[in-house]
Amino acid sequence: MTNKLKILDDTAPAIGVINWPITDEADISMVNDVLLSKNWGFESKYELLFNELFNEYNQTAYGFLVANGTVSLEIALKACNIGLNDEVIIPALTWVATAYAVKAVGANPVFVDIDINTLTIDPISVSKAITKNTRAIIPVHLYGNMANMDALCDIAKKNRLYIIEDCAHAHGSEWRNKKAGSIGDIGSFSFQSAKLITSGEGGFLSTNQLELARKLYGLKNCGRKMDDQSEYLLGGNHRISELQSALLVGQLKKHKMYAQMRYKNRKYLDQLLNRIGGINSMPLQNEVTNNSQYRYAFKYNCDAFNGLSISAFTDVLEAEGVLVHSMYTPIYRHELYPLKNSNVDLKTGLLNTEKVMKDIILLNHAMLLEQQTVEIIYEIIKTVKNNSKELQRIYENGNR
Repeated sequence: MTNKLKILDDTAPAIGVINWPITDEADISMVNDVLLSKNWGFESKYELLFNELFNEYNQTAYGFLVANGTVSLEIALKACNIGLNDEVIIPALTWVATAYAVKAVGANPVFVDIDINTLTIDPISVSKAITKNTRAIIPVHLYGNMANMDALCDIAKKNRLYIIEDCAHAHGSEWRNKKAGSIGDIGSFSFQSAKLITSGEGGFLSTNQLELARKLYGLKNCGRKMDDQSEYLLGGNHRISELQSALLVGQLKKHKMYAQMRYKNRKYLDQLLNRIGGINSMPLQNEVTNNSQYRYAFKYNCDAFNGLSISAFTDVLEAEGVLVHSMYTPIYRHELYPLKNSNVDLKTGLLNTEKVMKDIILLNHAMLLEQQTVEIIYEIIKTVKNNSKELQRIYENGNR
């Protein structure tokens, strides 16, 4: 990129540097407390405290910290006795970990299309994909958007299927005032470094069913019993450290405030961007009473910007300091996931999944923490449109 992509002069307000995660003296104090205590292992003070606080926040009766948000999905599948040659329906648009976990227990992921308005799994496509071997559905609440849990729960009940919610992006998102991870049989969360709550790595498993809780606990804790009524299991060591747990306690306390700020500023940015022809924010469903906004998604119409390509448009945004992300590559096209035995015809793909790759832009969740940043983003995009003809000329001439 060259300075030719800079479209605002030096007198215009600049987007401040936003470092994520945000820490404070309380985080330092809790980490020092762990260091001095010498209790760095599992099920010490902060791990047990976080389990209690997160279950209360997430409206679930049981829940446990685990090593990361990938193994959490694997443990959840094992707790549901899903294994060799079983089928698990997942959206084609998600991170590869969702499919990996299914393969890791010996089952087969079945990719289905997404809802074009929410970017989450399409219930109609789910219904069509069910076979005699189907055992579970994994709805992914992608970018903080909630999947249609009413329809999915109806399908699961009718066909006696498990629902394992992939909530890696959805800490605090709500469907009809029910938190993500509290609606299906099991909820799986990630605390990886970019997530809304983070300890660098980490994960969480939640459930309201006691028998499932006993299995989850044993599977993550070397097979140990959760209580006197539990049975010993063939479980691995997927525990988390006390240092990570201390960080998570601090992050959870801040998360509640930041989630409110993001949701408020998301709605404000919706209002601003919808004034610009060719930019359309993604609609909020009436059933979604909170979107945690891991990413802010909007549709870009290059025709309204004098043919300026989506890649050129995002280059300009990045030159101005806007944190932009590309959409996930559909799993069946991802280089990290082997296509052998995939149920997708690569010549046609999945229509909605393929379509959103071409016109959706994502902004980092940190962009929504300040109203001033939202206003600057609006001014940048408005200025891009006003100068789109010249910017397109620059790109056509190869001056990138």
